[in-house]
Amino acid sequence: MNEIERQGLSYNLFNNSHSLDSLKEKWERLDREAKFPNIFYNYSWVKHWWKQFGNGKEYRILVILDNQDNWLAVFPFVEVPAIFGKGLWPISYHTHDWSNPTLQFQSKEIHQILQIGLHALLEKYLFIWLPLVQEKFYQEWHSNIDKNRNITRKAGTRSFIQFPDENEKQRKQFLAEKWGSKFLKNNRYQLKQLEQKGDLLFKVLDVTETQNFFPLLVELESRSWKAKNRSGLFFLPHIDKIYKNYCPELVAKNQMRISTLFINQRLIAYEIGFTLGKTYGMHNIAYDEDYKKYSPGRLLMSYNLNWTVEMGFECFDFLQGNQDYKLRFATENESLKEISIFAPRFKAWLNYKVIQWAQKRKKIAATNENQEI
Repeated sequence: MNEIERQGLSYNLFNNSHSLDSLKEKWERLDREAKFPNIFYNYSWVKHWWKQFGNGKEYRILVILDNQDNWLAVFPFVEVPAIFGKGLWPISYHTHDWSNPTLQFQSKEIHQILQIGLHALLEKYLFIWLPLVQEKFYQEWHSNIDKNRNITRKAGTRSFIQFPDENEKQRKQFLAEKWGSKFLKNNRYQLKQLEQKGDLLFKVLDVTETQNFFPLLVELESRSWKAKNRSGLFFLPHIDKIYKNYCPELVAKNQMRISTLFINQRLIAYEIGFTLGKTYGMHNIAYDEDYKKYSPGRLLMSYNLNWTVEMGFECFDFLQGNQDYKLRFATENESLKEISIFAPRFKAWLNYKVIQWAQKRKKIAATNENQEI
């Protein structure tokens, strides 16, 4: 008897014949208890996402179970078209900051049974795409992947500040040293300039305010540089409807913090962050272009960084993104992996070659663009 059998671990695959409602109780229990959560795989998020984007589609939900039928992990996927067949992408792939499954805990056996479950999915599907796999999870499970049947490449960078395990005063001193005197001086100057223009208010939204002010967040981003670059949180159709329904739920559970900056009752910046245990994750930030010279986004980020120190958080996570300010202020950076796993069949091999060719073209285009700049 191997260790997986001894522990009574198994997997199950759910499809559209099982309603999401029928999975709610065990799924939400895992959401509450998981030591390695993925907010984008929470039951409520998947339910809201499926309502907006699931029409005419099929889902496949991989679940790891213990010997008492408790959920230890969940990995939700949606069918997508492929060459001569179908593949699987993670549900809510276009809003992800990371693609790891939600895990009750990490162990060698759980990673092994996850691999078995993924290979079972590949008996029907040609490939599985995981766009943003965090380094720690990747290192735990990549040794079990058939290297001849996958494409792995760097997809981006995750940057974060790991605070020292000291008292609040020492942690604030650590943060000030990390920022540097020039940054702090600029912050003070810009804050003073804004205060001279009118009534300045930093405000964290409660549940009711989240519901009432949400259209203001969407409207502000529509006027920001993110919208012009099609990189904003809400630029895809219907995404705002998911956040409008889901954000109040997370705020009520203290798993989300929406902080805002107003001047003369006008919203000029907002930040959406996740609070998961002792980690704060900065999911999205936007500011009013009319106030760009005062750096309202940076002022709001600084406000939240100070808050994390005061509240005893261990980590301020900038999440995905290669922006200069993230790399500059972070104490640690790690790569995010994009992984495509292919079935051992000729049709899957064709998809493998096409995706490989497309990624090479994309890399060449990016190189040429950098040279032009």
